[in-house]
Amino acid sequence: MRKILSITLLALLTHTIYAQKKTILLDVSHEIDTAYTYVNPKMFEQYEDMVENKIGANIIVNKDNVLDESLLAEIDVLIILSPLKKDRDIPKNNLTHIEREAIVNYIRNGGKAIVFMDEENRVDMESFGGNDIVKPFGMEYGPDLPMKPNIGATSLVTEAIEKEYELSTAVAVP
Repeated sequence: MRKILSITLLALLTHTIYAQKKTILLDVSHEIDTAYTYVNPKMFEQYEDMVENKIGANIIVNKDNVLDESLLAEIDVLIILSPLKKDRDIPKNNLTHIEREAIVNYIRNGGKAIVFMDEENRVDMESFGGNDIVKPFGMEYGPDLPMKPNIGATSLVTEAIEKEYELSTAVAVP
C-alpha cells in the first residue's frame, strides 16, 4: 500500500510539474515596435492569442527590458526577433555583451531559444551578435543567398527537404 501511495504521489507530482503553464518571452526590444507592426498592425495581439489560447502558455512581449540572467530565469522559452534595418542609427538594435552572455548561459543551463535572423542586407550579423549566441552550440549564420524576386520565404534543398519550396506573399487591396 505504501509503495502504491508513493508511486501515485510521484505520478501526481510529475503531472503537476509538467502541467504548469510555460512562459514564452518574445523579445522585440532590439527594434522599434512600428517596424514589426508596419507589416501587420495586430502582430503582437495575434501572437498573444496563439500562444495563450492555442498553445496554453503565457507570453511576455519584451519591448524594453534588457535580456539579463534574472529576466531569463523567469521563462521557459526565449524567442528573439532580429532588427529589421541595419542602417538605422538606434543603439538598441544590437544585443549587448551582457545580453549575449546571459542568453548563452540560459541555453547552456537548459533554456530553450528560437532566434529569428533576417538577411544580411537588413541586419549587420556581427554587430547584432546573432553568431555570438549560436556559435557556442556549433551553429553559425552564413552569408546571404542570392535574392529572389517576389518570394516571401523559401526552403533550401537539404537531407530532409528534397526540393525547393517558395512561399509568395500577396496583399489584398480593398
